[in-house]
Amino acid sequence: MEVHPYLQQKVFNEWLKSQGIHVVQFSPLGNMNDFYRQTGWSKEIAHMIRVIDQPILKEISEKYGKSPVQVVLAWGINRGRSVIPKSVVDWQIEQNLEADFELQPEDMAKIATLDAKARFNDPSLDYEWRLYRDLEGIDGTVKGRTH
Repeated sequence: MEVHPYLQQKVFNEWLKSQGIHVVQFSPLGNMNDFYRQTGWSKEIAHMIRVIDQPILKEISEKYGKSPVQVVLAWGINRGRSVIPKSVVDWQIEQNLEADFELQPEDMAKIATLDAKARFNDPSLDYEWRLYRDLEGIDGTVKGRTH
């Protein structure tokens, strides 16, 4: 499921864990590349600063001698999820593999403050049906209509 610092889905993740369901976390960086920022799937939130450019993540990355990307991946791993970033670039893949480190509780708490309930993989506008209504503050409105 889509999980990243901007869409933490805490209650849903806790429920899944309580049911013995292991979460595979996709879009761990929030799909904030230019392609996705122009599509209807994330256009409503394209104005947001990229996840990896967040000052909090930069601060934490300096503390551990890691990149902000590695901090985001480690955050997901530390929460007990399998994290699957997408890359075809050798050096990025190598860095991704170095993201298995423990973050201190205070750093996890800082990352928790970034939750904006921002879903980047949401075709609701295209389908004219709010697919994730009632989840994490989504109100069920699409183009002025409720479903």
